[in-house]
Amino acid sequence: MASPAGSSGDDDDFAALLEDDLEASDGEDEPRGGASAAGDGDGAPPAKRARVEAGGSGGGSGNGCSHPAYLGDLCVVCGAQRPDGDARGLSLRHVHAALDVSEAEAARLRAAEHARSRRDGKLQLLLDLDHTLLNSEKIARLEADGLLADLYALKGVEPPPSTKSTGSEGEGGGARGHIADFDPETLYNLRHIGMWTKLRPGARTFLREAARLFELSVYTMGARAYAEEMARLLDPDGSLFHGRIISKDDSTNSHTKSTDVTLADNRTVLIVDDTEVVWPNQLANLVNVDRYHFYPSSRKTSARGERTATDPGARPQMEAVLDSRVDECGEEGQLARVLEVIKRAHVAYFNNAESTQPDVRVGLASCRAEVLAGTVLLFTRVIPLEQARDARRHQLVRAAEGLGARVVHAECDEVTHVVAGAAGTGKARWGRKFRKHVVSPKWLWDCHFRWKHLDESQYPPKDA
Repeated sequence: MASPAGSSGDDDDFAALLEDDLEASDGEDEPRGGASAAGDGDGAPPAKRARVEAGGSGGGSGNGCSHPAYLGDLCVVCGAQRPDGDARGLSLRHVHAALDVSEAEAARLRAAEHARSRRDGKLQLLLDLDHTLLNSEKIARLEADGLLADLYALKGVEPPPSTKSTGSEGEGGGARGHIADFDPETLYNLRHIGMWTKLRPGARTFLREAARLFELSVYTMGARAYAEEMARLLDPDGSLFHGRIISKDDSTNSHTKSTDVTLADNRTVLIVDDTEVVWPNQLANLVNVDRYHFYPSSRKTSARGERTATDPGARPQMEAVLDSRVDECGEEGQLARVLEVIKRAHVAYFNNAESTQPDVRVGLASCRAEVLAGTVLLFTRVIPLEQARDARRHQLVRAAEGLGARVVHAECDEVTHVVAGAAGTGKARWGRKFRKHVVSPKWLWDCHFRWKHLDESQYPPKDA
């Protein structure tokens, strides 16, 4: 069952859809009232309003209704008042701020969603926004950094007279010239919300192609108003997301994300997000992407969250496009590679659809494990001393094992690669002596993000 959200009629639209499904399970045969726009009358779903107006106060559970969902304190099926002290079920705030579904009903709906996916040939794809599909920055920050004139020049329009340009050309103020692979149609000046936004190269192609195989939803830790603005840039006619937007106000935890707000079955869900840590319970569903930084301030903010000074194996940050003057290639960049991966996972799922428990996570894990299958990795000066006793919990070790590599902790003939935080360690010298690949941690990170066994010769470790 789809869960639309975000458009003006969604409250009643969802109530009607939910009620169809709920009534089927309750076996009720009462006629339903016609749909109306959100906010009509008392805001209750049409069928519920019709029953309440017909004289039923809801009178508890004696009416035979199992009360599978409440909108506010009224059952969406029969209009009964929620009993005092009744346990709250699953909150679906992205659909309606006051909608709760019972745990039993949530489980039934997830099973129905799984069956629908198998029938329709489409899985669920949850998509992060910032640093995954786009990069935004506030106009005030860009003005303070002296970048507005450069942005107007890249966009090919004259800046307003009030635009300030501090510094000299090439030093943060003023137009700084050409950016390789740059498309001005992907850069937006959103003055009404005080931001500039740059779409990641290939974002629209990725969404258009993914929508053939997946039902797309936005899931962001940003505010709903911002998410809706970004969704309009990515999907101007609404034909891809259909209003399916989950924002920070809808999530069940302010610091993490979870599929528990979607009613989707985890066996049919893939997630594309630049941040692994926000998905503690769905790592097996996650396609982790390299962060897209168009603005230097964006990179600085992300870098502050990484322990690069004390952890040589910490995730590296890509250089901001406005600094490097080279944008991603839409045809061969991060999103193009992700599209290949999710297509393969989709094929694997439906090739196995006749089994009793098809699971897209199995296909995704299989694709991932092919990347470094057959390799044996030895780490040196990568894992901080305080993590050495439990090295398998380090993010880079987990990434390596997910890619199909085997990790060992001492020199042996089986080792194929020495991943070295510094070129001069004893293990690195041993690796060179016995003709092993000696690479920097960035080699492993790039293999992780690109889902590809990359050329080791391009990743020599740094000198200490």
